[in-house]
Amino acid sequence: MASKTELATRPAPEVPEERWVIMLGLSQHGKSKFLKQCAQMQGHQDALALEGNGFKSTTRVVRLHPLHANGEPTHLLMANKLPSALDPFQHSTIEQFVESAGRDRGEYKAGIRRAESRSMGLPAIKALDTPGLEDDQGEDDKHIENTLKEVMRMGSLSGVVLVSKCGEPITPNWKQHAYRYWRLFPMLQARWIVVHTHADPFARGNPSWSEMSFAELCHTLQEQVTKAMEEVTQTTFQATHIFVENMFKERDEALKAMFVEAMNSFHLAIAAFEPIPIGNLFFQKSEKQRAIDQRLKTYLETKNDGLKARSAELQRELVDELEPDCECLMIECAKLQADVESQEEKLQDIKSEDEMVAESVTVWSKSQGCFSYPRAHATFRLEGRYCCVATLNGNPKSCFKPLQIEYQQITPSSGESQANIMEVCVVGHCLLCHFGCTISVTCKKKDFYKNRIPIETDKLKRLKSSQEFKRDRLHVLEPEVQRQRGAILSNDQEQQVVNNMLHLLKNEWTLSTYKTFHYFYSLPVEPAVEKFVSTACHEAKLQSSAC
Repeated sequence: MASKTELATRPAPEVPEERWVIMLGLSQHGKSKFLKQCAQMQGHQDALALEGNGFKSTTRVVRLHPLHANGEPTHLLMANKLPSALDPFQHSTIEQFVESAGRDRGEYKAGIRRAESRSMGLPAIKALDTPGLEDDQGEDDKHIENTLKEVMRMGSLSGVVLVSKCGEPITPNWKQHAYRYWRLFPMLQARWIVVHTHADPFARGNPSWSEMSFAELCHTLQEQVTKAMEEVTQTTFQATHIFVENMFKERDEALKAMFVEAMNSFHLAIAAFEPIPIGNLFFQKSEKQRAIDQRLKTYLETKNDGLKARSAELQRELVDELEPDCECLMIECAKLQADVESQEEKLQDIKSEDEMVAESVTVWSKSQGCFSYPRAHATFRLEGRYCCVATLNGNPKSCFKPLQIEYQQITPSSGESQANIMEVCVVGHCLLCHFGCTISVTCKKKDFYKNRIPIETDKLKRLKSSQEFKRDRLHVLEPEVQRQRGAILSNDQEQQVVNNMLHLLKNEWTLSTYKTFHYFYSLPVEPAVEKFVSTACHEAKLQSSAC
């Protein structure tokens, strides 16, 4: 027994490099069975894959299976050399091989063991087993979602393994599912391995194969898969093809030896692929989902055209009708406001009690004798709009009694430049007038305007009424303009959402995008769009609040 010191000084065992591959294939094509046999031969007995049962898919979850023992690399195995009688590639037809193998079959022993010298430097290989394509419960989309999650968690992949059962027809569904994964992992398109299971060299399940050699059979099956993949990918499909009979019994020593050789080829092909870091993978939709996408795009493009026409009509109504009407009303209201203020000032002016008394002017007139009627003329410059009321006073020294005014006349002087020149003419009855007369002029506003106050007041009422009408019309029109602008904004926002949806549908989806919007594939087109719009708006609000 080694001492503690010896154990402490021993170098730590090297951790083997790892390779990760993803296993694909239709249900009942033998993915899980093949992985189980590989794990058993590597001595790993704890995590054996489940197998299918009849026509029902048993693998329901994405599961990672190590094809190596714990802490060890994946080992290559070796078996005793097959005699020519048991080597299907040494015969011209399968029928001849069956006859030859029948004689020597019981004498051969495989003697399977590790090929240590050939196993140096091999990585630890792990396979991600996925539920069968064309799932019997219709959960292919869910399986791809779970596969993407697991691959993103792994962080790298080295290749894609497609398991195809020999003798099964290559259907359109097979092509669609294979192509879906081809698009899902574009970085691995040159790293595909096709494992042909149930490649029975005895042709027990397919008597029609008996007339061709096993090599011809393998070549034919390889060409079928290659042609099918090239049809859907529209490019050259290059892959490593491995043929294996994984339905052998414990006593089938020859088939076990053939399986070991096929398994070694499988491990070496994977080991040759360096790991590729997996970034942000895009979810690849099924053909059914793509057909729904097309219907949605047609609907959205029609809706987008309608929104564009609606936006143009709303814009025309706003620019050509509502905004000009609103601007015109605003100008009219401003003018009426100025007119009202001017009229109010005018009324305030003419209603005032202010008086202005002009200087007394003495007018000398020639004596016309007693009891004559002398005329006195005076001219005054008056400021503002005033009424001139003239009073004729006789000279007390020459008049025995006050003169009386028989009439008065107030006329503006001619000429625009003398608009404020007022001429007063007074004819008085003079008893004795040798020394002339004196005219005093009193100017009063109210006397001049007292008859116009009702007229000007009525004019003010009419101006205010017109102003109120215009304001009411403006108050009705302004909300209409705002509503029209809001309708244009709402229409443009909906159009933006529709354009975003079209852009989203025309591009590949990340896994997170698919998880957000996958639900509408189960809805009719119009409800799907409405749900899509509400979800898109909610996501946009979340992003805005996060920013």
